[in-house]
Amino acid sequence: MTRETTTRQVRDLYAENDAATRRNLEGLANSVSHFREAIHHIAESQGEPLPISQQLEKARQRRQSSQRRVMLEWAAAMAVCVALLLPGIGYFQNRAAHLREQQRLALEQREADAALLDQVANEVSEGVPDSMRPLAELDTDYTSNQISSDGTENNNGTK
Repeated sequence: MTRETTTRQVRDLYAENDAATRRNLEGLANSVSHFREAIHHIAESQGEPLPISQQLEKARQRRQSSQRRVMLEWAAAMAVCVALLLPGIGYFQNRAAHLREQQRLALEQREADAALLDQVANEVSEGVPDSMRPLAELDTDYTSNQISSDGTENNNGTK
């Protein structure tokens, strides 16, 4: 169907209509004929479809290509993660070693301080100075008398 035949057919079909409607219908028929020509042109340019075996082979190749791409994406993502984590791991290992060293030094310092305090206590402290020894003996006698008298009172009170 060409433009001339389409226009002629529209005139023949709608002879009784007014001129505006006829023009609208001719424009519509013209658009439809262009659409039809475009569809026929596309269908002719595509040619014959591929046999099923070739279509399946191409689909298999696309699937393999897609699988390889996904595997490469995951491998690249893992490499990026490892590259980002390695400096952090090194930092935290150094930090942990530094903390252990500080704890070891603090422990050694505490041990040295305790040894020094024990040494000072041994050197400074005396049981009782010589000038105070008679008072210490009186205190010891008094304490021992208190304990013995409490024991006898309890025994007398219970009898």
